[in-house]
Amino acid sequence: MGELKPCPFCGGSEIVVCGVFNVMYCNGCGAETDMGDWNTRPLEDALNKRIAELEAESERFTVHSDIERQDDKSPNDTQTQTIVYGKESEE
Repeated sequence: MGELKPCPFCGGSEIVVCGVFNVMYCNGCGAETDMGDWNTRPLEDALNKRIAELEAESERFTVHSDIERQDDKSPNDTQTQTIVYGKESEE
């Protein structure tokens, strides 16, 4: 059967396998199920898969290439003159 996952309800690791009744039982909280179902966690598995997808996509956005962005080369004070249109000068 392989290694048993902890209890999905209390996280307990004291799981009793009762082959006579074909049942698995958690000593921590009393949860029980058929022997074949204990390690089945469809929601948890789906969430872990989605987390892995999102982490991979996140890395795609944070990986930097050798190409510099144009604004990385320019100083912040590149604007040398401010022109205000529509305002008449006072003389």
